Amino acid sequence: MGLGEFIIRRTILMVPTLIGVVVLIFAVTQMFSPQQRAMLYVTSERQANQIDNIIRQYGLNESVFTQFTNWAAQVLQGNLGYSRTGGAPVLTVMIRKIPATFEIVMFSVPITILLGVYLGVQSAVNRDKPIDHVTRSLSIVGLSLPSFWLGIMLMAIFFLNPFNAIGAPCFSLQEEDLVMAMPAKPE
Repeated sequence: MGLGEFIIRRTILMVPTLIGVVVLIFAVTQMFSPQQRAMLYVTSERQANQIDNIIRQYGLNESVFTQFTNWAAQVLQGNLGYSRTGGAPVLTVMIRKIPATFEIVMFSVPITILLGVYLGVQSAVNRDKPIDHVTRSLSIVGLSLPSFWLGIMLMAIFFLNPFNAIGAPCFSLQEEDLVMAMPAKPE
């Protein structure tokens, strides 16, 4: 099987996988009551008092099949919901974040490629030597750690300065130095 066949096969398999994930996520949300699901649509205190109206408006008391088709139609029209943290529709927030995301990618991808190629070459040239073992171990640990947990730990170390509590010196890095390495700094 050539590379072209492999890409075509993977692209075709992506469709049922995506459908399966969508159905699974929708099924999990159905475990919540209509009132709990309606709270996701609340954007103000006034709306919170009118939860029954929201349930009727979005058809959260309809059959599961009807709810799924209504939801899928909304998603296909670009209505991904409302972001409370962004204070706007999800699609608007995503579009607003594209320049920052692009900047982070342009900063991190070259570093990742250069570091990965360098360490890979060093590991291959020095097979079964300490550099090979360290590189392999770090790769396994890096791939095994959940990225959200690693991000939280790095933010705790560099932004919350937990070492100050035990008298260790504070990191002297400025926010500008870290913004590209850890852009999700807590406000």
